[in-house]
Amino acid sequence: MAWQVIKRIFGNAMPWLLAALLGFAVYQYMRADTLTAERDAAQERVDRELARSAALQSALDWHRKQEVLINRVLSEREDALGAIASDMAAQRQSLNTLERNNAETRDWAAQPVPDSVARWVRQLGADAGADRDDAERAAAPADTAAAANRGNG
Repeated sequence: MAWQVIKRIFGNAMPWLLAALLGFAVYQYMRADTLTAERDAAQERVDRELARSAALQSALDWHRKQEVLINRVLSEREDALGAIASDMAAQRQSLNTLERNNAETRDWAAQPVPDSVARWVRQLGADAGADRDDAERAAAPADTAAAANRGNG
């Protein structure tokens, strides 16, 4: 009798339980499908970001190499400028010694500089920062006769 009661309860509920089980299975399948699509999309984003990261790392490495190169070149430039400054100081010291010890040189150095030579020297200073050849910057002054007269005076 107890067996018949159980059979009657489950016999009437069995179609409902099967329908609920089938609905739950469909829900779980759809949920798994959605989660799989989200996982695939996330994996694609990860792959895309990894490729982007590699490209950015490559660009960063190039910039670092350029920075090292620029620092080395600037250091070499500073060394060269220091050597030039030392050489100029030595040349000026030699000129000052020559002017003090040699009367003819002292008289020549006391003469006024021709305007064309002064303009030429100023132009050399202005062009020093420009991207021109040294030969172009060192062109002869316009008034070469005045410069020649100074050398004879």
